[in-house]
Amino acid sequence: MADWESLEGMEAAARAVARDPRRYPIGYFGGDEASIFLWFTSEDEMFRFIATKEPEVYEYDPEDAEIVREEMESLLDGGTPDLTPELLGRVNDILDGEPEILWWGRFEDLTRGISPFAIDLRERFLDDGTAAPIPDERLDDFIEWLIESGSE
Repeated sequence: MADWESLEGMEAAARAVARDPRRYPIGYFGGDEASIFLWFTSEDEMFRFIATKEPEVYEYDPEDAEIVREEMESLLDGGTPDLTPELLGRVNDILDGEPEILWWGRFEDLTRGISPFAIDLRERFLDDGTAAPIPDERLDDFIEWLIESGSE
């Protein structure tokens, strides 16, 4: 059982936000007016969180929360799927905008990847006109920056 599973929605989210993505390398960036990064050990754990805790955070009524859980479970019937843009769209459809997940993937994708999201993030963090990979000696600063400025 993950350390957040016995916690209520906002407490569980705070726990996932505070995790070090070097140790919990799978994550997503999402929310509404304020978006945050949340980190997990695996895709399975991340999907469990989305299915069970996001409805608590956004105070879905019990019937809608059950629909989200059932629809998320049906996505996972064949095992853990790849984190594709198509699947992200399906998950966002299930969540119906509360929250909207803007990115998901591996922490390494953010530090070295070529997606527009990762490049924009690194450009803002480095603030030197480049989107170079984050050097190992700056990872602590990058992680702190992700926590502090995730919603910008």
